[in-house]
Amino acid sequence: MNKQSETSRRWKRGLLASAVLAMTFAASSASGAFLQFTATGSDVNGPLSAQADFTTSDGQLMVTLTNLLSADDIRSSGQALSDISFDLSDPIGTVGTTTASGQFGDVSSTGGVTYVSSDAATGNTTPIRWFTNGTFGTSSITLETIGGGKPSQMIGPFVADGGTYTNANNGFQQFNSYVIGPGTFTLALTGVTGDTTISNVVFSFGTGPDTLVPGVPIPGIPEPAPLALIAVGLIALAASKRKQR
Repeated sequence: MNKQSETSRRWKRGLLASAVLAMTFAASSASGAFLQFTATGSDVNGPLSAQADFTTSDGQLMVTLTNLLSADDIRSSGQALSDISFDLSDPIGTVGTTTASGQFGDVSSTGGVTYVSSDAATGNTTPIRWFTNGTFGTSSITLETIGGGKPSQMIGPFVADGGTYTNANNGFQQFNSYVIGPGTFTLALTGVTGDTTISNVVFSFGTGPDTLVPGVPIPGIPEPAPLALIAVGLIALAASKRKQR
């Protein structure tokens, strides 16, 4: 009898630990949101395709922009991603520190890509032009490279250093330097929380007039917090059945 009681106590302690772990996971996972949007279209230059990944957390918004075209698809700077606008479900509040990252590359008249450490047009070591030419409304943001002279820092498809945009025309190099591959932009915004959502996303391609393509949300997977709560429910159900036996 004593042996059975000790086994029961151990099982209950394990059950309690699992429930606490699941609840802790649920609480920690509820502190931020991850949202994705894609844009697909075309213009006189060819296909257009891009993706934006948004991560919101308390006091911060992070946006990663990716040109989804292949290195062979891109023929003109009109297919490079040049700006994005979107609305937030909460007022942005005060704009604090902004940081940007991305690999710069210069494109030759034959489409050859050479990685460089700074933008040939501005001398910037990171693509901060997206902030300096951007605008901030009450609950809307535009990040863009257009403005302040000939645009640079537009986002092109990824290709390794020394690779080639095989079909790029001989005017492509006029807008060096590009961001080769994803660009990530992080903004400190006092009004943003982990519950802030994004809507009305519009991607822009080219140097003007831009080609505008609405963003389409990518259906999300179940949030980690609800999954953890389901786990707690299953644990409780197992405990109830064991008690009945």
